[in-house]
Amino acid sequence: MEINTTNLPADVLREILGRLPVKSLVRFRCVCKSWDALIRSPEFINLHLNKSEEEKYNIILIMRLIKNANKNVLSFHSNNETLDTIAPDLEVPIFPDFGAVLLGPSNGIVCIVDGDHICLCNPAMREFRRLPDCPFEYPQDFYRDREDLGFGYDPISNDYKVIRLVMLSHVDDYTYQVRAEIYSLNTNTWRELVNTPQQNLYNDSISISFRESLHWPLVDRILTFHLNSEEFTTIEYPDQGGIPRLGVRCLAVLEESLALITCICDDSDSDSNSNYLRFVDDNKYKSIDVWLIKEYGVQESWTKMFSMRSLADIPLSLPLSFRKDEEELFIQSIDGQFISCVLRHCQQLRKYNVYKHYPGGVVLSYRESLVSVQE
Repeated sequence: MEINTTNLPADVLREILGRLPVKSLVRFRCVCKSWDALIRSPEFINLHLNKSEEEKYNIILIMRLIKNANKNVLSFHSNNETLDTIAPDLEVPIFPDFGAVLLGPSNGIVCIVDGDHICLCNPAMREFRRLPDCPFEYPQDFYRDREDLGFGYDPISNDYKVIRLVMLSHVDDYTYQVRAEIYSLNTNTWRELVNTPQQNLYNDSISISFRESLHWPLVDRILTFHLNSEEFTTIEYPDQGGIPRLGVRCLAVLEESLALITCICDDSDSDSNSNYLRFVDDNKYKSIDVWLIKEYGVQESWTKMFSMRSLADIPLSLPLSFRKDEEELFIQSIDGQFISCVLRHCQQLRKYNVYKHYPGGVVLSYRESLVSVQE
């Protein structure tokens, strides 16, 4: 039986289409010119995005390196206890030979980074956009020691931004400079920021976006960057009596609050950077603690929510993320296998037949969108 949609009121049609998955909507753009114009319109894209938020339906998106094929892929998994594959892998064509890092998501957009190579991607629409190379040169006698990146959405300017913090070290001594470079999708250009905080960028974790700001877990504090005002601030860790100076630190969002995950090793009394690196390689944690900051920005409001003990016999790598809306922490084993810990219920460990094969990526709770990254 054929259904005549021409007699449907426009608002009813928008309401129906706004609840459909991206894959169907991309196909329906071919129905007629009016449907194509509707689905591509900014108003409908926002409507669909809001519907996605209301439904609270999300999948698990994982960046994986397929060793035998020498390629990176994004894999799509159900948000349940089995992490079943629910869609074909999406090959990342821009970085065929390296393990890339995944940042985001923001409104269905993720940022994929490998050194100087950066791209934006809408996995649901299977779109990629390679960012232009950063044009800035560095002072003589300085070399790029390390860098940290962040990605997020500024709703005030309706712009997606990538920020790169670059620590430049002098060839002859221990002095360093920190440069901040920011990319705007609206202008498709890079520019340098002034008043960059001269913080030591040494850390082994990536940034997260929360409250329209980016957050990096540094050695002694959390560095934040507000995406609209483009100003840096810091958040102090819990009292140093509760957080050892060294160990692996990651940030996440849990219960709509900023969460700090600390992984403490048996010999974490040392204060040298070389030992800090060794902690990540040893993969023998005596505890993994989860802290929440109840009042954003206030050090005294940090509260330890969970503590996993007796982990020295488990070969774990870095924590990855929380499952959305659940107190379940994803962790990667040293051989790349995914493990999760249900924090509130006896700290039960679950192992999944999913492998990532390299550290540095992230497991994302992902909601699809129609937001395009193409020009």
